[in-house]
Amino acid sequence: MQRSSHWALLVAFGLLFGVGMGADTGMASARSPSALERSMGDIQWGWSPKQVYRHLKKKIEASYREPISKTTDAIEEDRLRHKMAEETREIRDSYLEFDGTPSAYDSGYLKGEFTHKNGESLLRVRTKNTQDFFFFINERLWKRYRAFDASVFEGASFADFGGALQQRYGKAKTKSGVPTPGAPSTQ
Repeated sequence: MQRSSHWALLVAFGLLFGVGMGADTGMASARSPSALERSMGDIQWGWSPKQVYRHLKKKIEASYREPISKTTDAIEEDRLRHKMAEETREIRDSYLEFDGTPSAYDSGYLKGEFTHKNGESLLRVRTKNTQDFFFFINERLWKRYRAFDASVFEGASFADFGGALQQRYGKAKTKSGVPTPGAPSTQ
């Protein structure tokens, strides 16, 4: 099955910078972090692409530490090290600056999530069931967009999917607007 078909039921959400606008004010917060903030792990709004990459690389290396240490087979150890290096290389090579050069993102589901020639860039991370897109403006993390693999919610209706997201991340807010000037208003 092709990768693109895994994303047939692509549903995503963005964690806009508004979630973390007051993230590092120097004052301790009495409130506990939201589910959206917890989903970021240790990654912080405002980090540079290098900081995010280094953090993700350390997490990948840590996930391989135990399997590598437990194996007594040199070929298996080499296979694990190669897989670990491939995962980190894929993240590093995914970095893209939106400098006006056309890319697949211009016509894909991320179209409209970024603009060219404004200092914006992205870093993509694939997991078993998702793709995370970390967006940067002027080298500062300001948004994360998570795309779920269609298999995660296979057979579920959109209402079921929305309910599952709201259960995990909190109640959704309804917004109305005009997606294209001159088009009818939508919700």
